[in-house]
Amino acid sequence: MVLQAVSKRLRRSQVDDGDPLRANKTVPEGLSIRRSTIKGAQYGVFTLKPLPKRVYFGPYEGVKMEDNGERNGYIWEVRKDGKMFLIDGRPLDRSNWMRYVNCAASPQEANLVAFTRYGNIYYRTRNAVGAGEELFLWYGEAFARELGLLGKPRGSGPSARGEGLVLSRQGRAVAIGWGDLI
Repeated sequence: MVLQAVSKRLRRSQVDDGDPLRANKTVPEGLSIRRSTIKGAQYGVFTLKPLPKRVYFGPYEGVKMEDNGERNGYIWEVRKDGKMFLIDGRPLDRSNWMRYVNCAASPQEANLVAFTRYGNIYYRTRNAVGAGEELFLWYGEAFARELGLLGKPRGSGPSARGEGLVLSRQGRAVAIGWGDLI
């Protein structure tokens, strides 16, 4: 899918569903998956080269499912045409690298924002991101509190501009719509 020409989009590597390392193999050129800077977290996504503002990534991939009450930190809630469904990025053989993007400690630390387009979830850089930096999304105060991240900034991120997500205690996030970003 090609997005409007207001931005640049990094494309992921093509890897078939079912590959047990699919999530790791889909990382686009210029990014890497390695040990996160968050104490107690496992992996994060890092830049290998600087990224300009408004670089788009996506879509977030996983198993599309109905709401069965199951919750985990990899489930996104998507609303399209008045209907709701979930995308579970937990299965490594069906998800992509975007599952490794961690929660920022504050809205100011987030260097990515998530949005929906045609029922898919995308991330975009809020501002320019330097080489070697970890990519972070702000999933909301409740989720950051559950992770023990509040009040523990890891650096000085971009200033908040009202962009962000609301993540429920059950581990689901609701992405803002495309129109909120233009």
